[in-house]
Amino acid sequence: MWLVAAERSYDYFIELTVLGRVGSGLIIAALSQAAMQGIHGHLLGQSAMFIGYVRQLGGVLGVASLAVFVSWRSAALGDSAAASTQSFSEAFLVSTLIFVVASLAAQRMKAAPRPQ
Repeated sequence: MWLVAAERSYDYFIELTVLGRVGSGLIIAALSQAAMQGIHGHLLGQSAMFIGYVRQLGGVLGVASLAVFVSWRSAALGDSAAASTQSFSEAFLVSTLIFVVASLAAQRMKAAPRPQ
C-alpha cells in the first residue's frame, strides 16, 4: 500500500481492507487454539477472555496511533490532498515496519517443550 498509495483509488484500499479482514477472521480461530493449547481446566475460560481482550486492545491502540500519525503528518505537510496522500503512504510504511519487527520477534520464539 505504501508504494502505490498515490496511484490507486480509495476503492482499491477498501477492497484490500475487506480482503485483509476476511483473512484475519479466518486465522483468528487457529491463533486462539495455538495460544491456548497448553491451558487446561478452569484457566481455559479466563485465558480465552484475556487473549480476546489483548487482541482488541492491540487493535484499538494500533488504529488510534496510526490515526494520530496520519493527522500529525497531514498537518505538518500542509493539509492538502497531496499531504493527506503522503501521510497515509507514510502510515502504511510505518505499519509495514512494525509488522516486520513483530515477525522477526515471532520467528525467534521457541515452542515450550511438551510434557511427556
